[in-house]
Amino acid sequence: GEIKLSDNETLYIAGGAVVRGGINASGKNIKIRGRGIIDGGKWERFKGPTHNALYALDCSDLSIEGIILKDSWTWTCVFFGCSNIKINNMKICSTRCENNDGIDIVNSKNVYIENCFIRSDDDCIAPKGMGYGNNMAVEDVIVTKCVLWTDRAHIWRMGCESRAESMKNMLFKDIDVLHFSNWLTEWSPWMISLQPAEDMPMENIRFEDIRVNGEGEKNFIELMNAPTIWASKQTPGTVKNCVFKDVVVSGDIESPLGMVSIRGTDKDHKISDITFNNV
Repeated sequence: GEIKLSDNETLYIAGGAVVRGGINASGKNIKIRGRGIIDGGKWERFKGPTHNALYALDCSDLSIEGIILKDSWTWTCVFFGCSNIKINNMKICSTRCENNDGIDIVNSKNVYIENCFIRSDDDCIAPKGMGYGNNMAVEDVIVTKCVLWTDRAHIWRMGCESRAESMKNMLFKDIDVLHFSNWLTEWSPWMISLQPAEDMPMENIRFEDIRVNGEGEKNFIELMNAPTIWASKQTPGTVKNCVFKDVVVSGDIESPLGMVSIRGTDKDHKISDITFNNV
């Protein structure tokens, strides 16, 4: 069932333990540790005992280390209105049902993620603005030394929901992408998709030292500031100052491969100052 965590509490899940339920955390200085498993496989889609397998609301100075999150009933690990988050060596194995995002950083800032493995049905890493905290910015995010795999969607999908003051100052570095999907016919996902809308600026985003196992997927990098069906306000955003450096696709490659799409909306909603270096 539900495990509640609040100020100054530590949850330790021992190696070998399988805990069937979810975590609701809210407060300061919370720690989640161990080598055991949080298992959500008992619950149908959208019907779990907590919002998400690991749901952090209004947390500051939250640290997560070592645990395994398995088979969530929706988005797996979500930070909502949080600050100063550190994650190390967390494993996500969550491909049981639709909408099993890996990590969703929602209206949160100062997030550091390293040494993690994510296999998700839906997007692996998805910064979002859901309007929380008077549209708190999503900013100062670092993800490094991780291994990512999606069965059905994007590895990165950023700004699909854009109810935030801004999304800025993000670094994704030293990452291996084992697989990303290209199975849909009318709409095929991208490995990286930056798509701010709702007048939100997205800036200072950097992807560096990204190694991709290619299996014939054509859609590689997309920058598009037009609203999606998930935008509350159907207005464009802006994209500027993004860098893609030392990004490589290798493996069993078929043609076409490596499409890069950059599409501004109009003169007031531009995509500008984009750098490709050794891609």
